[in-house]
This record gives sequence, C-alpha cells and structure tokens, in this order.
Amino acid sequence: MLLLIEFGVPVCVFAAYELVLFLILRSCGLPLIYLGRVSHEKAVAWRRVRRWPFVSVNGILSFTLPMLLYYSVSNYLKLKFDPHYGGPRYDLWTVLLLVAAGLRIGFSLWKKVWNPAFDLPSV
Repeated sequence: MLLLIEFGVPVCVFAAYELVLFLILRSCGLPLIYLGRVSHEKAVAWRRVRRWPFVSVNGILSFTLPMLLYYSVSNYLKLKFDPHYGGPRYDLWTVLLLVAAGLRIGFSLWKKVWNPAFDLPSV
C-alpha cells in the first residue's frame, strides 16, 4: 500500500502539473514540446519567443519543476506514512543538477526549433 501511495500520488500530481502547463501554453497559442519532438508547426509557433523565455518554459517549467515537485511529494508522503523514514534530504546538488539538466534540455530544444530544415522555402 505504501508503494502505491509513494508512487501513484506523485505521478498524479506530476500529470496534473503537465496538464495545467499544457493548457496555459495552448491558451497563449504555443504547443508543448514532448520528448524533444519538434514539428514544423511547433517550430513556427515557438520562433516568436525569445531565447530565455523559451529555455525557461521548455527546460525549467517542463522538466526541472515537475521533477522537484515529484521529489517533494514523494518525500512528504514517505515522511507521513512511514514511521522509519528519517526525513527528506534536499541536497543542493540535486537541485543544481536538475536545473542544469533543465537548461541543457531548453537549449537543445532551442537549437532544434531554429534548425534550417524548418525555415520557409525561399522563392
């Protein structure tokens, strides 16, 4: 039962966060890029956005924040339901690693969006 609570509830929170982020971006006219797959329509829509807002949305808000949210909810539930759990360890290195990974993902997607294959054909 503890495994279901420890795994299932954070996954539901993660999915709810991604759904809210998807709805907010769609209301702004921007598609969410999943798993690094960039199509022509997504690239055209995201080319209106400057670099740092793009990186912060597609790297930090789409990767780092959900991972930290999952980590926090999982640790909270362990602390609440497991009497032998000593408490969460929020290491600075974990947070820095997730932020660095989010920035790396954001910049990688930025390069994919500005790939010359997505340029309009010249006349």
